[in-house]
Amino acid sequence: MDGPSVQIQIILKDGNVRQVERMLASLEQAVMLSRDVFQHVGIYMSDCSKAQVLSVSEIDALRKKYRSLDIQYKFSSTSTKARLYNLAAQNSPFTYLVLCSTVTVFPPAFLLSLPGWFTDKQTACVEVRTIPWDNSSHFDSSSRKAIFFTDNCTVFRRDVFHAVGGFDDQHFPSYRYTADLSIRLLREGYQILYISDISVFQEAIPEYPEYGADDKKESTSLSDTIEDLSLLYKYDCQEELEHLLAAYKMSPLLGEVSIYQQFEKQMSENLLPLPVTGISEDLQHHICTLCSVH
Repeated sequence: MDGPSVQIQIILKDGNVRQVERMLASLEQAVMLSRDVFQHVGIYMSDCSKAQVLSVSEIDALRKKYRSLDIQYKFSSTSTKARLYNLAAQNSPFTYLVLCSTVTVFPPAFLLSLPGWFTDKQTACVEVRTIPWDNSSHFDSSSRKAIFFTDNCTVFRRDVFHAVGGFDDQHFPSYRYTADLSIRLLREGYQILYISDISVFQEAIPEYPEYGADDKKESTSLSDTIEDLSLLYKYDCQEELEHLLAAYKMSPLLGEVSIYQQFEKQMSENLLPLPVTGISEDLQHHICTLCSVH
């Protein structure tokens, strides 16, 4: 591709055809306004829901209705979000990658504004303010620089995403993949920005009934906590890690003892991420706060 281009990667973990159509209508307008800026805009929807958000007939109908959009759709119920993002970015010829964790409605000026966010070559990615969610606690309002980004709606320079190896979907498959990549970007001298003067909208969608089952919640909590511990382990937060492990080991709650046992098992089998030294105390403090270690 000769001119700049954008790949928009949407994770469909819930929602319905009405919400997807609202998203595509907003993108159609954004693409139209930016057609003199971008040579191509590709829209990739990865469906990782338990039951497909879109049927085959609905996908076909949407493609016919929005013929001006390059729409790709894939059902991938067994993949994690980190893995789906990596697959979408693999061998991508696009200049920018837009990562969204769910159905997202974009303002008309979204694509038109995008190149202006990357005037500084040290900017690796930009998180856009997402309504109703809020990640403002991780950025400095005066400099717009952030410590951590989320995947609510974040735009990456594709070359940087590939240069740092994308997400670590092996050790942080579903929870701390954005935090881990944030730390790696900062260590490489890149900066993360948070844009609050333009917003996207993500409708809050109730979880499917099967997601609310007690065993599912317990399993999710277990895996999330393991990723927290793995993040502390990787970035040399040894004192805080030992404090948590000691508490889990002696806990009267079976679930917390199980966390301790599973982490120790992963450590003995060399399944944890390789430790990284030389992390600043300030960054370690942010990591500990993120993982709820005070």
